[in-house]
Order: sequence, then C-alpha cells, then structure tokens
Amino acid sequence: MTDGPSHHNRQLVLSMNINSLLYSLCPSRYDEVAPRIEYVITEQFTTIDDLVERVSPVAWPGSCSHSDISWFLKEFRDAPHRSNGAKSFVDELCLRVLHQ
Repeated sequence: MTDGPSHHNRQLVLSMNINSLLYSLCPSRYDEVAPRIEYVITEQFTTIDDLVERVSPVAWPGSCSHSDISWFLKEFRDAPHRSNGAKSFVDELCLRVLHQ
C-alpha cells in the first residue's frame, strides 16, 4: 500500500462511494450495497480506521433512516461469509457513532 496522491484520491473516492450508498440505503437495496462495501474494505486501498472516520458522519446524522442503517449494519456484520475486515468495520463504525 502506497501513500502517494493517487492512493489518497482512491481512499476519498471509495469512502464517498460508501457514504452515498449508506445515505440512500433502504431495505430493498441491502443486497446491492453489501458487496460494494465488502469490496471497498477488502481492496486494501484504505484502512478500517480511515474508512470509519470518513463514513461515520453519514452513518448517523444524515437524512436517511437510522433504522435502515442499523438493520443493514447488523445484517451485514452477521452474514456468515463476511470477512473479518468487514466485521471490524461495522464494530468500529458503531463504536464511533455511539461516541459522537
């Protein structure tokens, strides 16, 4: 993993992608959103901490339904095929949001 300008731009694009997915989240889109988030997390272009920092403002105070995001995160984390990185992302995101 490099820390050059293109790496930073990629981190920004990936986190903005997850932000927009969470912002427009509804139950009918869970199956579309989950693989995209898993991809971003496992792609190794960003760290869990960086992603949590960039996504946490959208995960709670946005205009999307809090219950939709909460339900999605639970379903996402509890899926048996979910990677350890994805589970860690949900854990860290929930901790961050609860402390805000």
